[in-house]
Amino acid sequence: MLILVVIRSTRERQLFRELSEHDGLTGLCNHQHTLRLGQHEFALSRASLRPFTAIVADIDHFKQINDRFGHAAGDTVLRTLGHLLREAFPATAVIGRSGGEEFTVLLQATAEQARFLIEDLRQRILPLSAAGQRIEYSLSFGVCEANPRIAQLEDILREADKALYAAKRTGRDRIVNADDIASIDRPAPGLILVGSGPQPRQHLGMRAVRDIEEADCVFCLLPHAAFLQIQDCRHDAIDLTHHLREIADEPFDPHRIEDVVMAAVRTGQRACLVVSNSLSALSRQVLQRARQEGHRARWEAGISAESIVFADLALESTAQGLQTIDSHLLVEQERQIDNRSQLLLWYTPARVEHDAAHPNKECLARLQERLEMDYPAEHAITIYFPGSASEPAFRTQSVALCELGRQRLNTRCALVISPRTDQLTDIRGELRELLRASGQGHAARDSQPTGDDPNDRSEH
Repeated sequence: MLILVVIRSTRERQLFRELSEHDGLTGLCNHQHTLRLGQHEFALSRASLRPFTAIVADIDHFKQINDRFGHAAGDTVLRTLGHLLREAFPATAVIGRSGGEEFTVLLQATAEQARFLIEDLRQRILPLSAAGQRIEYSLSFGVCEANPRIAQLEDILREADKALYAAKRTGRDRIVNADDIASIDRPAPGLILVGSGPQPRQHLGMRAVRDIEEADCVFCLLPHAAFLQIQDCRHDAIDLTHHLREIADEPFDPHRIEDVVMAAVRTGQRACLVVSNSLSALSRQVLQRARQEGHRARWEAGISAESIVFADLALESTAQGLQTIDSHLLVEQERQIDNRSQLLLWYTPARVEHDAAHPNKECLARLQERLEMDYPAEHAITIYFPGSASEPAFRTQSVALCELGRQRLNTRCALVISPRTDQLTDIRGELRELLRASGQGHAARDSQPTGDDPNDRSEH
């Protein structure tokens, strides 16, 4: 009985050790066990004067596989890849899952031999079928061979990571050797503006996602829930929304945001600014400033804010026309309104106040006063509150113009104002018609022959 207990206890300890050292999904070594075995293999290679190479691999756009097909499909990809890695590399290689969709292979071989094995692995990767759907995936690889300059395992892995980042930055689905990083054409420095709706996962195209991932630094002017979605692909993304608030009771100054972004551009970095569609005017200012200073600048458009509003509210602009303007431009620059067409007004106050009971009271009062110059006090206004990443459903609120100053709005809101249909639709337009008709009458009479008396101007 004692012998049986000892045997059972030994087997259980071996099982627990196996579970603690290996990844439960793929069966590969976990990160800590990979490093322990790697140190042993590295020491053997140095003692025997054999080459040693580290390979770091990452599944391209793995998060999109999870989002599109579900996490069960993502697990299938990981399990299959674990099996393929064991098939493609020799039994003496240390193969581990470093975490998430990243894998590490450590083996006694040259970088060229490692590249040959990677190509064999790539040939084995075929589309998968999960839940009746076809799943295609690819990997990016970073390779680094030990040399006198890189003589520690941690340094080898660090250089392999840099090569992996270069592979992902230059297009993915490729192999990059650490020695070739300097010769790879890196994206040109400059500024890229990416416009996004409230849900970046749905509102950003593939090119915009690539711009975000390849940038040296990423700045965001997005609602918090949307910013968290950007952080899923760029953990180092910087939130700039605090610059939209007052500092020491000073009014909002858009140049604060421009200065932060341009500071990165001037140092030769490739900066990416992801902005909400409701802040398009501010985005244009940053873009113009970059171009004025001679930097490369491009706007990668996402789904427009107008498209989202029109889809949510089922608006139709073809019959009546559409006028779109920011509220601060309407108030500060005295822009004209054509009240015979539909008006889409983005709420962008020139001053952000922090009165919790009644925020932006002064701005709303000035906006109401300006709108009452073109619309009656009882004219209906639809306030549009867009959905967000946390609450996808939008909502609306209908108020009379005379009640606008008492509402609570934020910079994501839009005001939809229908055309006037009463008799006083456009007094200014009627005055223009009268003046035009009067001018034509003057021209016609001036062209007629005059009477004998040149001083007779009664008809004129």
